[in-house]
Amino acid sequence: MREAVLSFLEALRINRNFSLGFASLGSISAYACRPDDAIANTEISIRLNPRDPSLSFRYSALSLAYL
Repeated sequence: MREAVLSFLEALRINRNFSLGFASLGSISAYACRPDDAIANTEISIRLNPRDPSLSFRYSALSLAYL
Protein backbone atom coordinates (compact mmCIF):
# COMPACT_ATOMS: atom_id res chain seq x y z
CA MET A 1 0.00 0.00 0.00
CA ARG A 2 2.87 2.34 0.75
CA GLU A 3 4.09 2.10 -2.84
CA ALA A 4 0.62 2.93 -4.15
CA VAL A 5 0.40 6.02 -1.95
CA LEU A 6 3.85 7.17 -3.02
CA SER A 7 2.94 6.64 -6.68
CA PHE A 8 -0.25 8.67 -6.35
CA LEU A 9 1.61 11.45 -4.54
CA GLU A 10 4.17 11.55 -7.36
CA ALA A 11 1.38 11.66 -9.95
CA LEU A 12 -0.29 14.53 -8.08
CA ARG A 13 3.03 16.36 -7.85
CA ILE A 14 3.26 16.18 -11.63
CA ASN A 15 -0.41 17.04 -12.30
CA ARG A 16 -2.36 18.85 -9.57
CA ASN A 17 -5.58 18.51 -11.63
CA PHE A 18 -5.59 14.70 -11.67
CA SER A 19 -9.05 14.09 -10.27
CA LEU A 20 -8.80 10.30 -10.31
CA GLY A 21 -5.48 10.49 -8.44
CA PHE A 22 -7.07 12.47 -5.63
CA ALA A 23 -10.04 10.09 -5.60
CA SER A 24 -7.86 7.01 -5.42
CA LEU A 25 -5.69 8.52 -2.71
CA GLY A 26 -8.87 9.38 -0.80
CA SER A 27 -10.14 5.82 -1.06
CA ILE A 28 -6.81 4.36 0.03
CA SER A 29 -6.73 6.75 2.98
CA ALA A 30 -10.27 5.80 3.99
CA TYR A 31 -9.42 2.09 4.02
CA ALA A 32 -6.18 2.82 5.90
CA CYS A 33 -8.14 4.53 8.71
CA ARG A 34 -6.88 8.02 7.87
CA PRO A 35 -10.21 9.84 7.67
CA ASP A 36 -8.87 13.39 7.57
CA ASP A 37 -6.69 12.66 4.53
CA ALA A 38 -9.50 10.69 2.91
CA ILE A 39 -12.02 13.50 3.28
CA ALA A 40 -9.62 16.18 2.05
CA ASN A 41 -8.49 14.24 -1.02
CA THR A 42 -11.96 13.06 -1.95
CA GLU A 43 -13.42 16.56 -1.66
CA ILE A 44 -10.67 17.87 -3.95
CA SER A 45 -11.51 15.14 -6.45
CA ILE A 46 -15.20 16.06 -6.40
CA ARG A 47 -14.39 19.74 -6.78
CA LEU A 48 -12.07 19.07 -9.74
CA ASN A 49 -14.58 16.88 -11.60
CA PRO A 50 -18.13 17.49 -10.34
CA ARG A 51 -19.73 15.75 -13.35
CA ASP A 52 -17.75 12.54 -13.09
CA PRO A 53 -19.98 9.57 -14.03
CA SER A 54 -18.47 7.56 -11.19
CA LEU A 55 -19.15 10.23 -8.57
CA SER A 56 -21.02 7.70 -6.46
CA PHE A 57 -17.69 6.04 -5.67
CA ARG A 58 -16.34 9.35 -4.36
CA TYR A 59 -19.29 9.71 -2.03
CA SER A 60 -18.81 6.10 -0.90
CA ALA A 61 -15.24 6.93 0.09
CA LEU A 62 -16.48 10.02 1.92
CA SER A 63 -19.09 8.01 3.82
CA LEU A 64 -16.47 5.43 4.80
CA ALA A 65 -14.16 8.19 6.01
CA TYR A 66 -16.90 9.78 8.10
CA LEU A 67 -17.85 6.38 9.51
